[in-house]
Amino acid sequence: MFRDIFYGLIIGFFVGTLIVNLIKIAFYLIKLAMNLLIAITRQLIKVINTYRIKRQSLKE
Repeated sequence: MFRDIFYGLIIGFFVGTLIVNLIKIAFYLIKLAMNLLIAITRQLIKVINTYRIKRQSLKE
């Protein structure tokens, strides 16, 4: 009986740490995706702004 409880605790500990690590990995992946999205939108805004400035200078 005590051996089963002991093995259950060991297996539960490893499964628990595995789940926590998977949650951490998912959190970091979401953070990375958000940073990439922000960086891409910033670059797009820069390109659009330079295009507008060039177009305005051509009109004048």
